[in-house]
Amino acid sequence: MTYASQTSELSIGWGPTTVVTAVSALLVAFWSTVALEWIGVTIPFVRAVLGVVLLTIVPGGLLTLLLGVRTRNVGEAAIFAVGLSLVTLSVASVLLSLVLPRVGLDQPLSFGPVATLSTVLVVALSVATWLTRRDQLRIDVPLGSFTPAHALLGLLPVFAVVGAAAMRWYGNSYGVAVFVLAVAVVTVLSATRLLQARHYPLAVFLVALSTLLHRSLVATHVVGADIQFNYFLSGLIAESHRWAPDVGGSLASLPVLAAVPAVYSTVAGIELTVVFTVVYSIIFSVVPLGIYYLGRDLFDADIALYGSLIFVFYHGTFYLTPGKQRISELFVVLLLLLYFRHGPHSTGERVAGVLLAIGLVQSHYGATYVYGFAFLIGSVGIVAVDRFVGECWYSRVFSPIYPAAFLVGATAWYAYASPALIGTLASIPASMVIQLLALPSGVVAGSGAGYVQAQEAVVQRTTLGLYVLLTLSMAVGLAWKTTTSIVRIRRGVDVEYAGFTALAVPLFLFLGSSYVLVVDLWADRVYQLVLPVLGLFAALGFSLARTAVGRVPRLRKPTWSPVAVVLAVLFVLNAGLAGAAMGSPTDYTFDGEAHDYSFSDDELEAAEWIEALPQVERIDPETGAEAASEAEPVRVYTDRTTAQLFRSVTPEGHYNVEVVAFKDEWDPTFDPGETLDGYVFVRHDAVEDAHPEEVALAFLSDAHVEELLDERELAHRNGDVTVLEPAGTGDASVDRTPEAAEFGR
Repeated sequence: MTYASQTSELSIGWGPTTVVTAVSALLVAFWSTVALEWIGVTIPFVRAVLGVVLLTIVPGGLLTLLLGVRTRNVGEAAIFAVGLSLVTLSVASVLLSLVLPRVGLDQPLSFGPVATLSTVLVVALSVATWLTRRDQLRIDVPLGSFTPAHALLGLLPVFAVVGAAAMRWYGNSYGVAVFVLAVAVVTVLSATRLLQARHYPLAVFLVALSTLLHRSLVATHVVGADIQFNYFLSGLIAESHRWAPDVGGSLASLPVLAAVPAVYSTVAGIELTVVFTVVYSIIFSVVPLGIYYLGRDLFDADIALYGSLIFVFYHGTFYLTPGKQRISELFVVLLLLLYFRHGPHSTGERVAGVLLAIGLVQSHYGATYVYGFAFLIGSVGIVAVDRFVGECWYSRVFSPIYPAAFLVGATAWYAYASPALIGTLASIPASMVIQLLALPSGVVAGSGAGYVQAQEAVVQRTTLGLYVLLTLSMAVGLAWKTTTSIVRIRRGVDVEYAGFTALAVPLFLFLGSSYVLVVDLWADRVYQLVLPVLGLFAALGFSLARTAVGRVPRLRKPTWSPVAVVLAVLFVLNAGLAGAAMGSPTDYTFDGEAHDYSFSDDELEAAEWIEALPQVERIDPETGAEAASEAEPVRVYTDRTTAQLFRSVTPEGHYNVEVVAFKDEWDPTFDPGETLDGYVFVRHDAVEDAHPEEVALAFLSDAHVEELLDERELAHRNGDVTVLEPAGTGDASVDRTPEAAEFGR
């Protein structure tokens, strides 16, 4: 295996013996930190770094070498190492949880079993690599070609960390603004000679990493909606040291996101929040890099660069803590890289493909079925072209058998790990019919049409316009590629990557359907899910536009500068800088009092106060719905955004807590009298000084809060939350203060 670069000045060759020696040194260093902790000497940072590297890079890196996966540079090798490591940890977590309890070990995911298995696995892979591989791993370091571009790119993570620290500790957003502008500048410079093609992989990775970190490091807790229950379930597994089928509903069928974070926390000795916000952000940062390598193979370096940046700058990519959908895209990209590469596939690469397919299934059912059916439909299309248009050699390798087997295997796993999920999936066709019948009466909530109608502010409409432009460019690029491929096939000319186009067509149709239908995924998530493929076609559409302009008499072919500017503007808008500059910041990176899915320590503490109430009972997940129905419910009323916080503290099915939103689309009015039978959880950032009828669904008015305070007594209060007890409780043990109306906003 050789990694080559014509611009490198320093080349380091690593043979199997050197690799095994390095891995052995890492193992010795890690266990040394553990031994020191046993005698009372703690060096947690060193253990954390060594543990994360040991889990994230080493198993997959050794598998990449052992299986002979063809990679042409260090970046590709690193992506495969990360993906294969994750699926190895996932499968190992499941096997340990199923096997060890049978021999009397009730905590199979505790430190001893997991760390021991990881060490044994690494040692076994190292020995196998040393015995079977004889080729050199050559790493090229471009020390002699250091340019100002490298310096600018290297500063991006620094700007991200410093800006996040300033916002988190001092509430100062200037550092975040500098970071956003720096990324925009790098994007614009990508169309100039300052950033050359050899810099593109580094630029894509550092932009992605910095973009994810600058938001993750500002928050003190996971950010988002679904990720809240993901966090709870991983904490539950870390607490019980065991994964079990259906312990957490459908999410239990995704051990990559449920059990593996608990393994990281246990082995590396880091908090679960850090695993999600930092470790998984770093892991997800390699996905755009994989998109770049894929696009470079299929198209060219420029299309690959802007296709990957389109993916990064889409707000859904970086706005929330990386969860099941985004982590699953790592396996999607790796499967695409493996499948659409030159030459026949070796037995080792087929094994790697099976492992990556397992990783996809165990990370997100949505991505599994979307890409599984897209592959199936695309392969059937290739067979149809071969049958009715002309002989297509690609039909021999793009067979419907593979995606069909993948879908059958995925369904079998979900039926075992979460039977309730199968019921949800089976209900989707009926749900689609109901939505179609309801279309004449209005748009479906969560559909693309619903999002379009909700965009009212200038910044929102500008962003929407850019998304429309990107979508049109996708359509142009895909239509051109589809048409030219069919024409070439009819002429008897081989089309090397016809399968990739065949995959893109059903993905684009699925994206189009999301404008009016919700197929268990809202439209914004659908857009993000298909971007690893369709983002490249959007960049191709821009390339075609450049070519068309260049053919006009007396006009020169334009550079990529207009595209770079468009993407820079998109990032400035999506990162929140434009809104902050206009005096209306909308999220936590520019406004510490924003009412979004980022929850502060005080807000988390108040939710945990609810969890600690004597009448709140923990429900054994093994008894499930029966125990939940028998427990007396404790109602908590709050706004619909803050309601997501309780999914990480007292989720349904695990506690006898019922969280009820003050208002929603179906009942947009608020009646304080309807909340008398439960606790009222008022998030201070969700209170507006406005007329009740002018307050948005996610907010309460000051008048409503005053009415609540007149009818209740204070149960708990901190800097960010006020909790009011149920009417007539009269519990003298709770803390009540007369300053309840002062929210200190």
